[in-house]
Amino acid sequence: MDLAGKFWRGSGVLRFGSQVVWEELTRYCPTDPGKVPASAARLSPEWLNAVLCGGTPGAEITSIEVTGGSDGTNTRRALRVSYNDAGTAAGLPTDLFVKSASAMRTRMMNTLTTRGESEVRFYQTMRQTLPVEAPTAIYAGFDRQTGRMLIIFPNMAVAGTKFLDPSHYITREQAEGMIDLLAGYQSATWNSPELRSSRALPSTLRYQELINVRALPFAKRGAVGLDRAAAVLPEALTRVDRDKLWRLHMASIKRLERRAHVLTHYDMHIGNWYITPDGRMGLTDWSMRFGHWSADLTYMLLSALQIEDRRNWERDLLKRYREQLANGGVKELPSDEEIWAEYRRQTFHPLYFWLTTIGAGVLQPDMQPNHISLANLERMGQAMVDLDSISAMEEVL
Repeated sequence: MDLAGKFWRGSGVLRFGSQVVWEELTRYCPTDPGKVPASAARLSPEWLNAVLCGGTPGAEITSIEVTGGSDGTNTRRALRVSYNDAGTAAGLPTDLFVKSASAMRTRMMNTLTTRGESEVRFYQTMRQTLPVEAPTAIYAGFDRQTGRMLIIFPNMAVAGTKFLDPSHYITREQAEGMIDLLAGYQSATWNSPELRSSRALPSTLRYQELINVRALPFAKRGAVGLDRAAAVLPEALTRVDRDKLWRLHMASIKRLERRAHVLTHYDMHIGNWYITPDGRMGLTDWSMRFGHWSADLTYMLLSALQIEDRRNWERDLLKRYREQLANGGVKELPSDEEIWAEYRRQTFHPLYFWLTTIGAGVLQPDMQPNHISLANLERMGQAMVDLDSISAMEEVL
């Protein structure tokens, strides 16, 4: 392990671990809405009153109840809030969903890679400017010093929104809806000078470098993931030299650093998608970057589609993607041939995201259950073989 990585991870354990311990010992529970709470369990009535009732004269919260939740990369809790007559008459939100970074390992990952800050910034500023079906946050806050992050949404599941995972069958119509959503936010940010000049929004290459050095030994965890996922990966992939596979992964990101750039979601797995009550496809969990258009496109199709459907539909869906970019006003369109070529070369990023998820070490959050990781890796590994991604990358090096 390199010395820089040891330093960053060791200092992160000390910094964020001591902060979490201090919050537990002091029962940190701010009342000032300018401060970020540690979790849904530490939302004081005064703080939540200021956030939810501040714009409604006479409104007050009368009760807060936790109605469900789960833990993964972040801590997720569902809340039910009751109000006095003034709050009820104003129609203030009663069913909430709270996402927070309460654990030391999550704070390390979110802060040292800028992931948490970027997601909060999306909901604070970018969400309102994009033609995209995505959640709207009631509150989004991040504290860089402590690593505290908290985002409050209306609980969309209560209203009938269906959140997805690999067990959900994506129809052709739904896949087309995903393509349309992707092309919508990409065409709106195509070669945006504001994104490229933003110091607060790292490129996809910078993000990967931050993960490698600061957050976790990415190549090492990926190698562990290859062992843990071997049963679902094609033999043609497991035989590839691991150092070579890692080099091609990094090369696939570096070679596109100065090409056409867009806002990227960068974690486009099916678990971050949902279907609205009226059947539209939506996307959540926006830890945004700026990067090449092919990254999100490839990740999305490899994770969402069953293997046979991906084989049968991918060329048509890539053509639809180009058409939707044109409809969105993109003038310098990539050709059909270029889209196909970059699609073949961008399979490494989603594969490694999931290899490092199932190959997690002690300093990583428990990001996903193994069966979810294996379902994604089976699809991604087969796609790499079907598309001959290794040869496609070697051709341009």
